[in-house]
Amino acid sequence: MWAFALLTNFPTGAPRFYIAALYIPLLILYIYRIKKRYLSLNKILIFGLLFVFPFLDQARSVNSLSELKFGFDFKMFTQGHFDSYQMFMQVVNENIITYGNQLLTSFFFFVPRTIWTNKSVGSGMLIANQSNFYFNNVSMNFFGEGYINFGYLGIILFLIIISYLNARLDLIYWSDSENSANNILYLLSLGLLFFVLRGDLLSGFAFTFGLFISAILVFRIIRV
Repeated sequence: MWAFALLTNFPTGAPRFYIAALYIPLLILYIYRIKKRYLSLNKILIFGLLFVFPFLDQARSVNSLSELKFGFDFKMFTQGHFDSYQMFMQVVNENIITYGNQLLTSFFFFVPRTIWTNKSVGSGMLIANQSNFYFNNVSMNFFGEGYINFGYLGIILFLIIISYLNARLDLIYWSDSENSANNILYLLSLGLLFFVLRGDLLSGFAFTFGLFISAILVFRIIRV
């Protein structure tokens, strides 16, 4: 399984959120003590954020193996990696509310823009364009998505929904059989949740939905 994963989804050749969604489940499935030792998964995630992700990020810019650097990287705390929080404050400060239009865009991401001519862009890009940013490939975290759709009420609604879904998936995982499709979705969601919370919702929902459908199809084919 590990060899197949490395051949088809090598860590330096795929987005970091995708690597997290794929390899976190493999770690949990094949390293049994992760489930048994207190906060083992938490420690692995911290290690991933400070070592693995910065290392993988180098694949975007290095030209040779000699340029690769190994070690813990704390630069993310002094660079613009937390732009989603700034974007959240931007949408609140500008009081931009679309009354569900961004949510509809996320739910119907698969509809081509040639058919849906006034289909919106992602929330981060929408705010960047309206604020005349010179760079518009920015995120919008889950709180900001709630606000841009329904204001302060949207933040509350979004928190209730994601809390319920997480609790529900967690309950199903620990009470369901090991060979259940629900368990596959649960394990995949552990890595994808970071992407969804960071945003924007359009990208997070589209990739999450795509991976879920792919996983279920493979599961059904194997079980036939």
